[in-house]
Amino acid sequence: MALPFPLDPHCLSQKTVVNMDQEVIIIGGGVAGLSAALEFLRLGKVPTLLEAGSYPTQKVCGEFISPESLPFLKQWDINPHPILKSRFQSGKKEFSLTFPTPAGSLSHLILDPSLVQHSLSLGADIRTQVKVEAIYPKQQQGHKHLIKLSTGEMLSTSTLVIAIGRLPGFLAPLIEPQFLGIKAHFKGIELANTLEMFGFQGAYLGLSPIEEGKSNLACLASIEKVKSAGSVDQFMEKIIQENPHLNELLASGERLFDNWMTASVPYFGFKNTPDWQDSYFIGDAALAIPPACGDGLSLGITSGIMAARYASNQDFVGFKRDYKAQSSSILRAAKGLHTLLMNPKLCRMAIQGCTLSPSIGKLLFRMTRS
Repeated sequence: MALPFPLDPHCLSQKTVVNMDQEVIIIGGGVAGLSAALEFLRLGKVPTLLEAGSYPTQKVCGEFISPESLPFLKQWDINPHPILKSRFQSGKKEFSLTFPTPAGSLSHLILDPSLVQHSLSLGADIRTQVKVEAIYPKQQQGHKHLIKLSTGEMLSTSTLVIAIGRLPGFLAPLIEPQFLGIKAHFKGIELANTLEMFGFQGAYLGLSPIEEGKSNLACLASIEKVKSAGSVDQFMEKIIQENPHLNELLASGERLFDNWMTASVPYFGFKNTPDWQDSYFIGDAALAIPPACGDGLSLGITSGIMAARYASNQDFVGFKRDYKAQSSSILRAAKGLHTLLMNPKLCRMAIQGCTLSPSIGKLLFRMTRS
C-alpha cells in the first residue's frame, strides 16, 4: 500500500471529489483496529473501518491473551480458553509459574470475527476487501484527512486511526528481517490449561490450548538458524527432536496445517510514526514487541481503547507520549525475556534462579504487565 508524503488537501480537492465525510476512519481491521472501533462506539462515535482482507484469516501469532485484556473481551461477549499457568523449559531445566489472574488463548479464526460481529451489532461501518491506495493527512486544525481507496472513492475524516501491522517503508525503517515467525494448529494435544514455553539456541516456541480442543504452536527463530537448517520443515523437525517433552506432546496430536505458516519480523521496538494532526497509530503500527512476553494481542486491544479515549479529546500528542511511556517498561522486560529464551545457557540459569526463588518469576510476570 503506497502512502505518499503529506500534500496540501485543498490542492488535491480541486481535482478529486470527496465522496463522503466520516466521523472516524480506522485503517486496518485486526484486533487493534476492531478494539478501537468498539471503544469509539461506546463513546458515541460511529467509526468506518477499512480492511484490505476478509474474515476469518489465519495469522502468525501466539494467540495468547494476557490477563489485563480479558475484562474487555468479557464485555464484548468473547470468552477465550483459560490459561492458568506457564511452564518454561530449556534442556532438562523447567520452571512453572501459576498466573495470579487467569490469562486466555483464542485463535484469530474466532477472535477477529467475534470482534467484527459485536462491532456491527453496535452500528460500526466495516468494509472488507477495500485497499487504501493513499493517505493525504491534514495539515492543520479545520482541515480533513483524505483517504483514497482502490475503489476510486475518496473519503475524508477529522480523526484517523492507523492499525496496519506492516507499515510502508517511509513510516518504518527499511531493515532486513532478523527473525521468522512460524505457526501451526494441532488437535489431540492435552495441555491442561498450561502455556508451554521452550527455549532453544536462536529460537523459542510456545504451545497453548485454544478453542475446540485445538492447540496453537508459535515459534520465533533467527532467520540465520532457519537457513542453516536448510528449510523451515527441517528446522522445526530439528528443534522438536531436541526437546523430548515437546516431541512427546506433538507426537500425541495431529498438525492441522499442510505447511507451516511463516512471517518475517524485521525488528522489535517503537515505530517511527509521523506526527500527523489527529492521527493515532496503534497495535503493531506503533510497536513491535517480542512475542516472548505474550503481550502482543493485549497491547493491540489496550492501544485501540486508549486511542479512542484520547481521540475523544482530540489529544493525539498526549496519546503518543503516554502510550510510549506506558509501554516502554513492557518492551524492556519483553526484550529481556526474548534474550533469555534465545540463549539456552542464560535460559537455564534463569530457570534455576526462578526455581530457587519463585518470586523472581512473579516479578518478571508483573514487569511485562506494568
